[in-house]
Amino acid sequence: MAIIAFRNPANGYVETVTHPGLWTLLFGCFYFGAKGVWLHAVMAFALAVITGGLSWLIYPFFARRIIETHYLRHGWQRDDTGDILVEQRSAAREAKIDRSFSIVEITLMVGFALFAAFFLASGGAQLVLKALQAPH
Repeated sequence: MAIIAFRNPANGYVETVTHPGLWTLLFGCFYFGAKGVWLHAVMAFALAVITGGLSWLIYPFFARRIIETHYLRHGWQRDDTGDILVEQRSAAREAKIDRSFSIVEITLMVGFALFAAFFLASGGAQLVLKALQAPH
């Protein structure tokens, strides 16, 4: 199942998690940070530094279980009703809630910013400019 949903019993809020393995593969420790799983965010970052990024390819296999365990330990209940996304979308339309950015969008922006920073720091911009100025 690609979608996992958890309901907060205190306020009824439903948090959906879609494709945690894919997001962890793409953004590694930053995905765990966006989901609030700070222990694994720090561990994934440390392991990525120690292993030279190899752990970034292994962590996605455990991402689903890590996210699931995190929510269940914090008192959330698993919600397998199947109509969760439809309920959230219709409730948002009725209340006309305008969320500025979702967690996934923020994670994408942070990932892109980090990629751009590493690209510029490694001299990638100079290589591109030299290639564009070279006679054809």
